[in-house]
Amino acid sequence: MKTKYPSMFGILAAFLLVLSFVVPSSLVAPSPVQADPGICKWDNLLAPGGLPLKNDVGTYAIHDMAVGGDGATVLLTARYLLPDNIVPTVPAGGVVYNALFYSNNNGISFTSTKWSSFADRYWDINTIPTAPAPATRTQWPWAYLVAIAPDNPSFWAMVTDANQGNIPILVRSPREVWVTANAGGKWECTNLNLILPAPEFVRCIDISVD
Repeated sequence: MKTKYPSMFGILAAFLLVLSFVVPSSLVAPSPVQADPGICKWDNLLAPGGLPLKNDVGTYAIHDMAVGGDGATVLLTARYLLPDNIVPTVPAGGVVYNALFYSNNNGISFTSTKWSSFADRYWDINTIPTAPAPATRTQWPWAYLVAIAPDNPSFWAMVTDANQGNIPILVRSPREVWVTANAGGKWECTNLNLILPAPEFVRCIDISVD
């Protein structure tokens, strides 16, 4: 008596038939690979002064910018026109200078209140008393560079003009660094200008994690 065995061709055909029901169609005909759209995606942000009736910075050029690790804190330095009707000692027509602007809503709107708190501290140090009253503040220090600690959005550093007192004409000299640990509520001067060699200026600033 002969025993019949199935042919190898029949076994292969049956195996392929079963495999066609098991293997996902994507492996048989894979779709083209696409990059994750979130990896390199750019969003449009309103520039300062971009909102109607909120010309908080104006159309002057932005000099420097820093974004906090919380994604909401944004600092920038930009040219700003200090109106003569805001500060009585400002000459007619106003004064254009670099100021600090702050946003805590992802850059939707900006305010100069943190700059004002810095200016108050600056003049505490630099006002030179003269009889019968301190000299007028016709010149204002400029802000050049800003940085935010990557692990603390409330710790900032800012490069400004060197402390010169309230002399008639300030020398534009980015040689001083001020820091704040509470988001501009209180500023402290590092006195870098006192140890920085005469021909040098601060050209870049950053804050480490520690």
